[in-house]
Order: sequence, then structure tokens, then C-alpha cells
Amino acid sequence: MGESMGLVPIWSVVASDDDWDEYEGLYAMSMEKYCYENPNDPDCDSMLNKIRSWKRTYLTWGRDTLGFGLYLFQNQ
Repeated sequence: MGESMGLVPIWSVVASDDDWDEYEGLYAMSMEKYCYENPNDPDCDSMLNKIRSWKRTYLTWGRDTLGFGLYLFQNQ
């Protein structure tokens, strides 16, 4: 897409499976930690169910399809 805008790609990097696993793991742990530290929050049960379902889905199929990349372009 950048090239179609007249930009020249000069650098790129993509996440490895380990990078992506760490990112997703930190996200899940932050929600679980919040719920354990705030057990009186009425949304905790819903949040825990949602994040646990999401983790199962990620490990089942998402790990092979998700990732992130960083691309650096310059004007010609």
C-alpha cells in the first residue's frame, strides 16, 4: 500500500510467535489480575469468562493467524 502512495519501503519487522504470545499473555493477565484485585466489581465474572474464552480461541486458531508488523517508508 505504501508503494502505491509513492513511498519507498526502507525497513520492516514483524512479530515472532513468541512476541505475539507475550503480548497476548500480558493482555490476558492484566484482566485476570484486575479481577482478582477487585473481586467486588460486578463485571468480574463476565470479564473472566470472556478472557478465558478468548485465550482458548487464541491458542486454538489465533496464534497462527495473528501478528503485527512495523514498516518504515520514505518519500521518493
